[in-house]
Amino acid sequence: MKAAINKLIVFACMLCLVCGPAVPAAAGTGKAALSSSEFTQEELPPLNRVSSPNYRDFFQLAKEGAVLPGLMQGLIPQGMAYLAETDWLLLTAYRENGASSVLSVVDRESGQLVKTVSLYKNETTPYTGHAGGLTVSQSHVWVSSEKSAYGMAIEDLKNAADGGKLVFRETIRTETNASFTTYADGVLWVGEFARFDFKTDDSHHRRDRQGTESSAWVTGYRLDSNDTIAPSSRTGTGGAAAPDLILQIPNEIQGMAVTGDAILLSQSYGRTIESSLLTYTLPREEPPHAYTDRFGAPVPIWFLDEQNRKSTVILPPMSEGIAQSGTDLYILFESGAEAYRDGFYPVDRLYRMNLQELLALEPSVPGAPKGEPPLLITEVMAASPGTGQPYEYIELYNNSEQAIDLYGYKLYYYYDPVSPDLWNTKVTKWSIMTAADVDADSTEATDMLLKPHQTKVIWLKKPDHYRLTLDDFNAAYGTNLKKKDIAYSKLVAGQGLSDTTQRFLAVVAPRGNQVTDRISYVTYNGSSQAPVASCGGSTPCDFAVGESIVYFYPKDGLNGPGQEMERMVPESLHQTPTPGRLLPTQIRSIARGR
Repeated sequence: MKAAINKLIVFACMLCLVCGPAVPAAAGTGKAALSSSEFTQEELPPLNRVSSPNYRDFFQLAKEGAVLPGLMQGLIPQGMAYLAETDWLLLTAYRENGASSVLSVVDRESGQLVKTVSLYKNETTPYTGHAGGLTVSQSHVWVSSEKSAYGMAIEDLKNAADGGKLVFRETIRTETNASFTTYADGVLWVGEFARFDFKTDDSHHRRDRQGTESSAWVTGYRLDSNDTIAPSSRTGTGGAAAPDLILQIPNEIQGMAVTGDAILLSQSYGRTIESSLLTYTLPREEPPHAYTDRFGAPVPIWFLDEQNRKSTVILPPMSEGIAQSGTDLYILFESGAEAYRDGFYPVDRLYRMNLQELLALEPSVPGAPKGEPPLLITEVMAASPGTGQPYEYIELYNNSEQAIDLYGYKLYYYYDPVSPDLWNTKVTKWSIMTAADVDADSTEATDMLLKPHQTKVIWLKKPDHYRLTLDDFNAAYGTNLKKKDIAYSKLVAGQGLSDTTQRFLAVVAPRGNQVTDRISYVTYNGSSQAPVASCGGSTPCDFAVGESIVYFYPKDGLNGPGQEMERMVPESLHQTPTPGRLLPTQIRSIARGR
């Protein structure tokens, strides 16, 4: 019987290969590893995973680790740390049912669950916070969330029983929102996740050395002889501790690790959007880049920006905490949680990467090239015919002399018309992919290669219309497109192009940095110079249902910030759709511009 079950498991894994790189089985058995408490280590059942060529650097270096505890019992993984004296990996998770957040202990060598304990603010009050950060200092374990760092004695954790509780010994208010934390060289770092809908203090908003704005700090606290933040420093608003050091970091950071002169950040947001592992070099003797007087005496600030970013490795969606264990960096994902399992690439285990190999890596996933932009947006259909507007598309033109493999390139849809800044986080991100990536049952082949001076239509497929075919698309527009003429982006519920508001659309290189990797962009239902919130009435829209908008190569060239194609009035507006075919006036504008 066991042999038959194992054969079925192997067969299921082989089937899953069509969906992307396989997520390996748990340490050898492929079965659930049970603890004596309510939580188990169980692999996810076979799921459709949307692959991406952008994961190649990650899977080249990464090795599978332990299966995450509690995925089948409602845990949502968040923070991670390593306790060297016991060779334990520590993991925090929260629950959506109002029960206490937990800390799980996994033996690093075997990958087996040792115990899971419930976290308590005091003897009678469960801690139900996000538990986003976790780290270990000399004698403490620290959990961070909700503008607080919670300290526990390492000995308390070691002595806690499986299924028991672990009580915080102290609670320290922090300057940041305390989304994540790490410890290195006597400093407890407490950082924050920032987006337009995750507010941070206005004093944390600052432009870096390239002029890019970010909204997030990591505050560094030098721990005292008691291995804690000195009480004398806790003089800020609400008793918040004043930091000794500050890092200005990009937005959407979920975790951090420090090793020597290297600082690594886990960046992610959303179950359908690729994550990034960012590596920066910051020599300890480097002078501060700025100061803040928010705390009375000046506190130094160092930027983690494009000037000291060393590399970017693209990961599957929803990376969270990261932690160093000896020569390895461990990476935690929350996408295997039940709440997020419908995402593009659910992960049910830890991964580890050799730090020396990671720091020496020359990533192969390309960013935007310098000079003349190779990809132009030449047409947008935002109000397609048909119920539910199932045939929205964006047309791309290869403006270079080389064929471009579009697999892994991205389309960014900015939905804040009054703030079209490159770094604005009000953006929906779609990857360009094959028909089979959108619908695993599709038998239509997709040619991802875009030849020089040719166009390709990117069909924005919505959930209720995943199974529509190229024949359906051709019937909608009276065209005769072939597989070489079309590729796809997979939208999820609630996504699509707005008809009656101004929006911005960009084509972005596979590395995906909003600021540095944007190749070219367009706007519709308004101009970049005078953005409007909506159209209609006295402010006419650029198109009606069934009409498209086309774009021209600017007379002054494409060398400005963001590389915007020209929306000409009235020439661009109210067009009969021509997917896959440029108008003669567009061809002339490109020839003139080049």
